[in-house]
Amino acid sequence: AAGQARFLLDGAWELTSARWMPARGETERRAHNKIVHMARATALGFRVPETVYTNDPLELVPAYERAGGRLVAKQIDSGEFSLDGADHRAYTTVLTRRHLTSRHRLGHEPVILQPYVPKAVELRVIVVGERVFAAEIDSQASRTARDDWRHYDDDRVRYAAHRLPGETERRCADLVASLGLSYGAIDLILTPEGEYVFLEINPNGAWGFVEQRTGLPVADAIAGWLTAAERGEER
Repeated sequence: AAGQARFLLDGAWELTSARWMPARGETERRAHNKIVHMARATALGFRVPETVYTNDPLELVPAYERAGGRLVAKQIDSGEFSLDGADHRAYTTVLTRRHLTSRHRLGHEPVILQPYVPKAVELRVIVVGERVFAAEIDSQASRTARDDWRHYDDDRVRYAAHRLPGETERRCADLVASLGLSYGAIDLILTPEGEYVFLEINPNGAWGFVEQRTGLPVADAIAGWLTAAERGEER
């Protein structure tokens, strides 16, 4: 019954002429797929870590050795899930030799394996149409959040507006547009050497904390984009 109702609604939404943010459902789902958007980011010139998508347990040790013992594992779809009635999220996990002994578990579902990228700060970049807002997250100030800032140790982690180099800013806007989106939340790492490294884009990624903690006018940009057609300013 739920599937039939969803199928009907998908058709009804397709007939509307409203502006869509971030995009119509099918486009948003495709853009959310990490394999799709990481390949697109690579084609646009972002630096992307060497990435293995696998559910083959035999791939884990070679990937760990190639990374010099500094390897992380991530879910391919990193949304929340429910287990025994409680909500959970699988965070980025830095692998140790102890994890190698349970590598048979990889056979149950595919994961992403990447070398650990050193961080000066992490960045949440919000793109609204062609407007780009970057917030730096000093996750390295916290033992809790240093490997994944989504642990939200706000007593120690500093947030601030960040000025991206022009080329990087343009790539962020181009990535969102190339995926057919009007909005995207992009996660980058700024390394101690000053390189910007692409991690992922979430077409429905959070932006409220960016505005609250940095003062960047994301809400105004979203309202402006949604009402542009009414003012005759299609963009």
